[in-house]
Amino acid sequence: MNRWKEHFEQLLNQPEPTIRPVIPAAHTDLHIDTGPPTRSEINKAIGMLNNGKAAGPDRIPAEILKADLITSVDMLQALLKRIWQEEEMPREWKEGHIV
Repeated sequence: MNRWKEHFEQLLNQPEPTIRPVIPAAHTDLHIDTGPPTRSEINKAIGMLNNGKAAGPDRIPAEILKADLITSVDMLQALLKRIWQEEEMPREWKEGHIV
């Protein structure tokens, strides 16, 4: 543990760089939709979940969400829209389990 502590102290406690990067401004504004997730985005995200992986703190495996995609999208869209409007993510979503 002491060696890890020493490693990260060296890694993370570096002096500030003397040369600042020059980052030019963008030439055009990017047209990015900043609204709540759409049904198609939620559908795509569920489809990209890997089967056979351990469920997270909610104990819902990907296979369950994929089994009835229409219902899953409906439920998640309502939930995500509410989270988007309130700008507050559930505490449980900030947790992770390493298995």
